[in-house]
Amino acid sequence: MGHKTMVDAMVPATSALTEAAVSGATLSAALSSAATAARLGAESTRAMLARRGRATYVGEHARGVEDPGASAIAMFFAASSYKSVPA
Repeated sequence: MGHKTMVDAMVPATSALTEAAVSGATLSAALSSAATAARLGAESTRAMLARRGRATYVGEHARGVEDPGASAIAMFFAASSYKSVPA
């Protein structure tokens, strides 16, 4: 966490899923919570200076830009949550 990588979205999403499972939330609610956590984690990478991954190659130029891997994780959870909504 805090290295401006996809892990910055994965960790909050998995924590949200775990908390939802422990509290007995529905799958839809759990995935929605994970999607929100992943989105917030991805957005948090904008202010970071990359310490791992390809963004380290560009240094300060990557500050202010959301990490693409973190964005992909957020999109994955958003799509999962969308698909899990009962019809």
